[in-house]
Amino acid sequence: MPHPVWRSIEPYLILLKAYKWHLSTFVLSLTGILGLLLLYLPPSYVCEMEFVPPDFSVASPLLKNAALVPGGSSDLERLYSYLQSYSLQQMVIDSFNLYRYYQLEDIPSPARRARKVRRILERNLSVRITRNATLLVSVKDTSPQMAYRMTVFIKRKVEEFCLSLIGAQKALTETTERLRAVLDEINRLEKDIAEVRTKYKIITSSPQTSLFPFVPTPESFVYYDYVLSRETRLTQLQQIYATLLEEKLRREELARIYAKPIFIIEPPYYPLYPVGPSRWILLLVGALGALALGLGALGYFYHLGWVSVPYPQAEAVES
Repeated sequence: MPHPVWRSIEPYLILLKAYKWHLSTFVLSLTGILGLLLLYLPPSYVCEMEFVPPDFSVASPLLKNAALVPGGSSDLERLYSYLQSYSLQQMVIDSFNLYRYYQLEDIPSPARRARKVRRILERNLSVRITRNATLLVSVKDTSPQMAYRMTVFIKRKVEEFCLSLIGAQKALTETTERLRAVLDEINRLEKDIAEVRTKYKIITSSPQTSLFPFVPTPESFVYYDYVLSRETRLTQLQQIYATLLEEKLRREELARIYAKPIFIIEPPYYPLYPVGPSRWILLLVGALGALALGLGALGYFYHLGWVSVPYPQAEAVES
């Protein structure tokens, strides 16, 4: 007497033997279709960049002890929000003309075209905060050159965003303009004082001491106090000029240091090899999936009564 387990699986074995050619044709057909898809499917390349933003709370050039140090969680969140913003996505779309690159120009509706290109960009551009408190930017594309160029473009935009938050160049420009204005006023005062001295023959030793001037004419008494006040103002402006010049030199040094405001851990690199598993592995997984699907469908059809099991004993009795 056969074992109960054997009796339970015997119908399936007979069913498999009876429909083996149908199952083989089904598996080979699906595997062939998957092979053709993999043959014409372009490979994908990934370019990554990992960096740490600066600490914006201590990087401002308005601070006397400004410094460029790695930022914390709030700085990471601020840069993460910028990398996920629509403004950056739109700059990437416009700079690389992605409507033409992804062949979306034939879509008549601008809104539908914009939604489609944004979905593609969100799928190909990923940003995440790692466990080491860094930002990892990954750009995937079928062209290694395009993936590399987009990553470098995003890096440049992140640097510009950080510089705009720090305001080093703006502070340097403001200091330079103030320095120029003070220098213009100094030149104007020196010219004015020289003209009055020459015209009225006024001689002073210094702006701080009121020595008796050499007064050749009575009019010199009228302009003597004027010249002293102008010289006092000139001395003050010269002190302000020296302070601003020192501040300008300090901010020029900060601007030179802040030229690269982010701390690059892994710079963008040109991808040389495609990512993802091998096509042969995908083909093998597809063949196994087609076999499992065929077996499941055959068993399902058997339970529904759409296929029957040709028992050999029944055929022998009938003969």
